[in-house]
Amino acid sequence: MAALKARLTEMVGQLFSQSKLADAINYALNHWGGLTLFLRDGRVEVDSNTVERSMRPIAMGRRNSLFRGSEGGERAGRSWRRKAP
Repeated sequence: MAALKARLTEMVGQLFSQSKLADAINYALNHWGGLTLFLRDGRVEVDSNTVERSMRPIAMGRRNSLFRGSEGGERAGRSWRRKAP
């Protein structure tokens, strides 16, 4: 990982600062602490999908409650629910 970080740091210095590759490398370098934390501690999830899935009904319910009382409110309130298989 140290070699990868050194290579990314070297590459970003050679790229045009507005390029998409430079943006991607800078993003990775700016989040390096989270990546290395995942590698040091196996209890840390590699992504936040589990947490995001558990929060989705709360966020969608909050968003859809804004439409209550409007003509399309009922349809908007149902839009986030999954249909039964």
